[in-house]
Amino acid sequence: MTPDVACKSYVTVNQLLSLIESEENSEYAEFTQNFVDLLHKISRHCERYLIQNANKVVHCQSWACLSPQVQKRIKDAAVIVFEFEKPTAPPPRLSSLQ
Repeated sequence: MTPDVACKSYVTVNQLLSLIESEENSEYAEFTQNFVDLLHKISRHCERYLIQNANKVVHCQSWACLSPQVQKRIKDAAVIVFEFEKPTAPPPRLSSLQ
């Protein structure tokens, strides 16, 4: 799976889940519990992929498709820093180079 595909899949599956859950009682939206469970599982796997590959995902074109809340959750769960403008500490001074 590529980062673009993961972002698009995550958005699409969650839109479908919200549609199913909002129209649960309508006559034309009858889905089996197995299908709903499968969608939840796909959503979890997509989110896990997004977290594990956050360094690639944040730079892909489909990153903007995700809501700001989902983007923040992925960044927080990944526990990585995405932008370094300059190093926070000076380079080490090696005694062998002095």
